Amino acid sequence: MAKFCTKCGASCDDNTAFCTSCGAKFDAATSAPAGSASGANGESEKTILDKFKESANMETIKSLSSRPDFTKIVGIAVVAVAALIILIILISILGGAWKKPVKNMFKGMRDCDAEKLIEVTDEYRLDKFEDSYKGSDKSYDETLEKRLEDTMDQLEDELGKDVKISYDITDKDKLSDGDLDDIKDLLKKSYDAKGVKVTKGYELDIEYTAKGKKDDDDDDGKIVVVKIDGDWYLWAASFDGVLGKVGYTSVLSGGGSVSLDDYDLSGYNLY
Repeated sequence: MAKFCTKCGASCDDNTAFCTSCGAKFDAATSAPAGSASGANGESEKTILDKFKESANMETIKSLSSRPDFTKIVGIAVVAVAALIILIILISILGGAWKKPVKNMFKGMRDCDAEKLIEVTDEYRLDKFEDSYKGSDKSYDETLEKRLEDTMDQLEDELGKDVKISYDITDKDKLSDGDLDDIKDLLKKSYDAKGVKVTKGYELDIEYTAKGKKDDDDDDGKIVVVKIDGDWYLWAASFDGVLGKVGYTSVLSGGGSVSLDDYDLSGYNLY
C-alpha cells in the first residue's frame, strides 16, 4: 500500500522510512495512506475541495454584486417580471370583458335587481326607456324592478322557493360586419345615436340550470352582447325551458319577438 509525503506530496512505498523524493522522515503525524491524503494543515482533499467550491460561489456572488451595473440589472429584471404579470392580468380582464354583461344580467334576474340590468344597457336605449316613463306614477327603474319581481314569483311557482340560476357559455360566434352595421343603423334611426360606434359582437349559446326547493330545469338559451362606444352591453336574450315560459325573454326584449337566428334587430329592444 502506498503513502504520500506530506512535505512534497510524492508517493512512496508503505515500508519506506524516508521520502524518496525530498528525504523527509515518515512518521504517524507526517504521512497519510493513499485515498485519504491530507494537506499540510491536516484537512482531507474532499474538505479542501468543498471549501474551494464554496469560496468560488461566494466570490462569484460578490463579484456580480460589486459590478457597477448590478443594481441596474436587478432593476431591469424586476420591471420585466412586473410587466409580465400586468400583461397576464390585462389579458385575463380585457379578454373576457364581453362576459360581464351576461354575469350582470343573470345577477339582476336572480336578485330582482333592476340596477344590474340598467348597467348592461347602452346609454342610447336607456335614455329612451327612461324618457318613456316621464310623467308616469313609477319610474322606468321601478317598473323594471316590479317586472323582475313578478317574473321571479312565476318562476318560484314552477320550481319552489329560493330559486338559484347558474349558467355556462357553451359556444361563441362573432357577429359579422353586416350584423354590426345593422345594429348601428338601428341605434341611429330609433335611438338618435349620432356618431355611435359598434365595433364587435358575439352570439352566445348558453346552458342554464334553474333550481328551486321543489323542482329544477336544465335548458338552453341565446344571448347577444355588443361592444358600443368601447364598452360591452347586452343586446338581446332568449331562453328555452322554464326561463322562457315565465317570461324572461319578454322582460329582456321589451316584449317583442327576438329572432336571434336571422337577427331581426327590430325585436332587440331590451326591457
